[in-house]
Amino acid sequence: METKIVNTQGKKVGDLKLDPAIFDAPELPFLIHDTVRWQRARARAGTHSSLRKAEVSGGGKKPWRQKGTGRARAGSNTSPLWVGGGVIFGPKPRDYDFRFNKRERRKALTSALSFKNRNGELIVVDKLDVTSGKTKDFVAMLEQLGIGKNSVTVLMDNVKAEGDKQTVLAARNLPRVRLLGVAGTNVYDLLKHKFLLCTEAGLKALSERLSESKQVNK
Repeated sequence: METKIVNTQGKKVGDLKLDPAIFDAPELPFLIHDTVRWQRARARAGTHSSLRKAEVSGGGKKPWRQKGTGRARAGSNTSPLWVGGGVIFGPKPRDYDFRFNKRERRKALTSALSFKNRNGELIVVDKLDVTSGKTKDFVAMLEQLGIGKNSVTVLMDNVKAEGDKQTVLAARNLPRVRLLGVAGTNVYDLLKHKFLLCTEAGLKALSERLSESKQVNK
């Protein structure tokens, strides 16, 4: 199984062998859904908080006498019925994370990568070298590759590498572009963006990482 390698002008410069176990895996939408749910749950801060009746300041004195005023009876200004009162069963800080097996996460990732490959949304370039560090040059490169204004996940071997700094500078201001290193590759970002743009080195490193993971999980 092969895919073509192109340069930043969109011209073919070679071919790259792909592991069918990673790039031609069956589609598992239920597992992808669970993985995305797990990722988004982990990303939640969980800092939401409201005051319950016992936590609201005040409430020591009965607002008015029980009978004779014509008003509805009231025992405390912290009542949930009052404006500024406590909240019944209101949200409190909590952790939304839940356990999710590594093997299932790996299967979901290979399923998402296979989906991109089968639908022609996987583009492999020999290297990304926007040496100018200018956003307009990065946009021009996306046009040459046929991505245009579509959203794209860019997979690089190492986004913190010295040689990639200018490329990162050129792309970081584009809302439709998501830069990822091999270790940060995830299902949510792959599905959120239409195209997956990989450097040859980045895709090889990802394949090796997933192959090693497969051996460990056997």
